Amino acid sequence: MADEIERTDAEKQKIKALFKQMHLFKGVGEADLEKIIGKMVTRNVATDERIFAEGEFAESFFVVLQGHVQITRVINKDERVLVANMVRGDYFGEFALLQRTLRTGEARAKVPTTILEMTLKDFQWMLQTYPLVQKDLNRIVSGYELARRKQFKWLREDETIHVLARRDYAILALHLLTPVLVLLLGLGAFALAPRIQASLLDFLGWIAVTVALGMGLWLYVDWENDYYVVTDKRVVYVEKIVLLYDSIQEAPLETIQTIRLSSANFVERLFGFGNVQVDTYGGQILMKQVRDPARIEQALNEYWDRAKTHIRQSDSDKIKKEVRQRLGLEAAPKPAAAGAAASKAPVKKSLLEGFLEVRVVEGDVITYRRHWFIFLVKIWPLLLTVAVLLVFALAGFFGLPVFFTGAQYLLGIVLLVVGSSPIWIYQYLDWRDDRYQLTNREVIDFDKKPFLEEKKRVAPLDHILSISHDRKGLIALILNFGTVDINAGNESLSFNDVYNPARVQSEISEASFRYKNNKKANEERSNREHIEKLVDIYAENLPEYIEKKRREAAQNAAQNEG
Repeated sequence: MADEIERTDAEKQKIKALFKQMHLFKGVGEADLEKIIGKMVTRNVATDERIFAEGEFAESFFVVLQGHVQITRVINKDERVLVANMVRGDYFGEFALLQRTLRTGEARAKVPTTILEMTLKDFQWMLQTYPLVQKDLNRIVSGYELARRKQFKWLREDETIHVLARRDYAILALHLLTPVLVLLLGLGAFALAPRIQASLLDFLGWIAVTVALGMGLWLYVDWENDYYVVTDKRVVYVEKIVLLYDSIQEAPLETIQTIRLSSANFVERLFGFGNVQVDTYGGQILMKQVRDPARIEQALNEYWDRAKTHIRQSDSDKIKKEVRQRLGLEAAPKPAAAGAAASKAPVKKSLLEGFLEVRVVEGDVITYRRHWFIFLVKIWPLLLTVAVLLVFALAGFFGLPVFFTGAQYLLGIVLLVVGSSPIWIYQYLDWRDDRYQLTNREVIDFDKKPFLEEKKRVAPLDHILSISHDRKGLIALILNFGTVDINAGNESLSFNDVYNPARVQSEISEASFRYKNNKKANEERSNREHIEKLVDIYAENLPEYIEKKRREAAQNAAQNEG
């Protein structure tokens, strides 16, 4: 790595301004910030230069001052996967320092990058001197460990988790009071039963202990599976009730309107937890009963500000690039070849696709249908009757005593299926014609009864404010189907009973994000082109205007001389 760089007073002030924006150093005074900064050295890192290697001893803590650092790690012996993207204001390297382990990943600069480095000795000094910083780092590292264990499938490859929180342990303890009391009653019944020779009391004790253990396990797993996640792109609420319910609610950072702490009651203030309310264009995500809500609010505000800054910087960079291209200082991008299409990997189809296909991709259009289980539910009397007749047919073939022969039962099945064909064909068409589509411009809900007029409801992608999904019931969880709710302002759509609702939600969310960005870019490009035309017209007429002013000045001078 490059040698230490001397810092000017102006650069020190810029670093201090950056540290004031970082949630890690909220609550640290200016004089103390200067002490912390004084313990760090500035280093420049070249593109693709390694900052530290996976498996080496941890000796430093880092903060990104400018540039982009990627953290990766090796899985399956030879496959390197992306763990996190670090940009200005992000810090890394703290995990191994706090856990006193070897580096669990590799850090490498993706562009020319400037970092601040703090040695292990100074890092330990910072933790001892500023307990609030240590508390924050411990909470964040715990979140990293939890995220690594859970391996959230909805997380995108280029997405980095910054905050992971859940309801406080005190909430779990309060909820467990009831099963603990029931358990104590059961144990008391065990102790009392031999003395009074009451077998009923012993039986009730077993019931109480079983109920208490089952209830306690249920409450723990329910608490364990609810998370609040803040990434570099969105806020996510993951809620799961074992065997009954599974839901993900999300909102992109740029859609946030306000972030605030909701009023805490006496118990919440006593135990140090509370609620963080995130209001978005389309709704609200409430982080309930989380530990250190003020610190989480500060972290949310930091990443929200970053998202807004990134958008402004991106817009500014686009304008500069187009102006330079207009002036011939940069080469304009070559237009895409006509008819060229991006190659797509073949879609892997399941055995049920085709007749009971639930997801169809045709060009830029994805069609979703309700899960095939919904169709089977509509014809369950027929299926049950066929199943019973099939059992009797098999019994007949194996020589078991039944009313008819196996062949007669098979004939009955054929006649039943053929005779009831108008019913199940109608139900199949009804299932098939109820479909949902995602195009590159809108989402569509088609509603059609067989042989009747089709109705559809449409919501443009740029009108979408929020998206959520849920899976209710044991069968929905096992077969992985549920409902995706789309809030598009005046229009709300529900994609009911679609397969893999988390994937559907992600596809709609990404399509909406791309469409909004493209639309905004096109509008800005159109405005800039209009301004550029005005500038060109001005430049064309400027010589004539200058000549006119020169003649007027000459005439005025001649008149003054006369």
